[in-house]
Amino acid sequence: AVQCVRVVQNSVAAADSLVISLTPFGILSQCSLSGTLCEPTQVWRFSGALASTVNYTAAAFDGSEYTFLETRFSIACGMADTQLFGEILSAPLGGRTVDGAEHFGAYAVEGQAVPSACHCQQLCMTAVHDGCRSYKFYHPVGAAFPRCFLQRTAFAVGTAAWAESTGIEVGAWPDWRSGVLPLRVFGFSTGSPIVAGTPFALTVQGVSLPYHPSPRSDPSTRQRIKLIRPDGTCTDPIPSEVSGIACARTSRKLGFGRRSQDVFTVCSTRPAARAADSVTFANLVLAPSSEASEYSVCYCPGTSCADPAQWLRVPGTLRAATPRFTFGVQPATPGTVSVTLPTVAASWETQPTQ
Repeated sequence: AVQCVRVVQNSVAAADSLVISLTPFGILSQCSLSGTLCEPTQVWRFSGALASTVNYTAAAFDGSEYTFLETRFSIACGMADTQLFGEILSAPLGGRTVDGAEHFGAYAVEGQAVPSACHCQQLCMTAVHDGCRSYKFYHPVGAAFPRCFLQRTAFAVGTAAWAESTGIEVGAWPDWRSGVLPLRVFGFSTGSPIVAGTPFALTVQGVSLPYHPSPRSDPSTRQRIKLIRPDGTCTDPIPSEVSGIACARTSRKLGFGRRSQDVFTVCSTRPAARAADSVTFANLVLAPSSEASEYSVCYCPGTSCADPAQWLRVPGTLRAATPRFTFGVQPATPGTVSVTLPTVAASWETQPTQ
């Protein structure tokens, strides 16, 4: 398992912010290194003064001497010396036996060894739709094989469930690493078909969305969404026929030069409902159109949404079908009459796709 990353840069144009992404391959048929990359298991962001950086001079391929910056990063998943407690993931139709119960969330016997805490976290991500939300990994020095446990939502520290499990504080469990899944968005829904000109609500579903039950500690109100064209990016302006979402234009400098880019990432619409696995935005409206329309949904968890890198494209497409109008004629008496054709309804629908 990867435990250290070494980055070497030319000191003349060295970046002071780095992003390291640990991405699996070969575990899912939908992603690979040669095609669409899998979702990263873990992402580490380093900015400002990078630690463990040393300068040295070396000869380049043309014989010239350059000054290089070498930075080494120690990477690991989960919290060190910590054991989270939760309900071990159970299989509905059998699995591995642990303490007399059937589980498929326990890799604790020889032949099922999991090399690292990051592998354990990736197993939890693979089983996210089966309910996995947290994990713990145990590998003491000299042990024949490590142990990995996949769990549902970890018991909150201080609750009765936690007290029954341990009387030891978090961080006092040598050789354990534990963690919860990082934020992921799975898709969205609108609940019912959309009618042009009528407000509707859009709910984004995911895992580990920013949320805290205490209003004083709850960051969930800073979450934002926006609708864009399917071939656009999350920095694009909102289409003119979409209302209920407002995003202002700002300008960002690019690289070391004087070039700038206009982006629309500062959005003001607050969520109407929040939870750890969903967030809902209400009073969105799509104006009637004579043509079928499609939109993509972008989501920001609320951490510096002005930064385009914080926005994620939510899987799925919001489809608005071509309006089909129905008409009635009154009265039904033969002859030349004045005819009124009232619009009864415009048929719109949404079809989120994966």
